[in-house]
Amino acid sequence: MVDPLFGPHHLDEPKSEYVAWIDLMGTGAIMEWSAPTASTNIGKLQIIMAECSELHDVELYPMMDGCYALSNSEDEILQYVSKVFYRTSTIMIKRHVGELDAPTYFSPVIRGGIAKGDVFHGYDIDGTDLDEHPIQDSIIIGQAVARAHSCEGDAAPFSSVVHPSAWDKDKFGALKWCPSENHAERLVEALDTYYDFYSKKEDIDYSDKKIREHRNMAAGQLLRE
Repeated sequence: MVDPLFGPHHLDEPKSEYVAWIDLMGTGAIMEWSAPTASTNIGKLQIIMAECSELHDVELYPMMDGCYALSNSEDEILQYVSKVFYRTSTIMIKRHVGELDAPTYFSPVIRGGIAKGDVFHGYDIDGTDLDEHPIQDSIIIGQAVARAHSCEGDAAPFSSVVHPSAWDKDKFGALKWCPSENHAERLVEALDTYYDFYSKKEDIDYSDKKIREHRNMAAGQLLRE
C-alpha cells in the first residue's frame, strides 16, 4: 500500500500519564571516537532502567541511548527516575575512588526530562496497518512524550528538568534525587575528572565551551540540592 492505513480516527481517548525521558549525554560524539565505550554505556543504562522498573509501576520504551518511562503515578515516576540517577551516578563515584576497575572518564553520564499529558500506546491503537507488525508494541506517541524529550535538553548532567505540565505546588523545576550532600560532592569531584579528560581530547567532538557549561551546570545543580 502506497499510503499505509493509519489516521486520526484510529486514535481512541489518550491516557494522561507522567513521562520521563532519560538519555546518555554525548553518545554521538563518543560513538564516533570509541564505539565500544558508547555501546557499553548504552547497555549499562538500559540494564539499569530495566532493573529499576521491576521495583516501580512504570512502562519502558527503550530508544538506543535513552529510554522513556511512563506511569500514572507522580510518586512512582519520581522515585523511579531518582533510583536510575542514583545507580548510574554510583558507577562514576566508585570508579573515581578506585572501587571499580574502570576509568572515571568512560562512565555513563545521563540527564532527563519529566512531563505529564496525553499519550497513546501503540498496543491500544487498533485497525491500522500497524496491526501487522510487532513494532506496534514499541510505539509511544503524544504531547507528554514530546515535552519530556524537549526539556531534557535544558537539564544539567545527572539532573532532570520537570516540565510545567508535571509541576505541583511542592515541586520545582528540577528533580531532587541526590540522597546526601556527601554523595553530591563526590559526584561533582568525579565529574571534574571526567571533564578534565575530555577537555584534553582533540579527537572527540566536545568543545571547551560545552565542557565548561556542563561542568558548571552539574556543580550548580547537584551542590544546590
